Amino acid sequence: MQSVFECSPQQADTDEVVITRGTYASRSMMIGLRAAADDVIERGKRFAAHFMEADPPTSPLPQFTIAGTDRSMPIEQVAQMSFIPVGLPSELGVGLQGAGAHNPDQPTFPNGCHICEVEIDSETGEVALRP
Repeated sequence: MQSVFECSPQQADTDEVVITRGTYASRSMMIGLRAAADDVIERGKRFAAHFMEADPPTSPLPQFTIAGTDRSMPIEQVAQMSFIPVGLPSELGVGLQGAGAHNPDQPTFPNGCHICEVEIDSETGEVALRP
């Protein structure tokens, strides 16, 4: 029986690749999107408070609702009104939008090497993992 299997990634191998910028993979993207969504919700609360002339809403979605009242605004209306070109407080800016980023405290190593040893039966082609 023959026994060989090897995997070696090339993205971070400086003999093969001059420069690499990382994977920018979906996990980091999802964390950034979540941060942007949280930013939109917080900004939406401040816009809704301004439009309804009240303290910031306590119930964020799908409607911004003022606690203890029947007053609320759907997020779509808050978003539309947030682009009014005049009359908004300067600290709110214009537009209901958010930004998010992810910068981990510890470095990550998106490229690794996964190795397993297998036995291949040369007569049948059957492959078996070796412990």
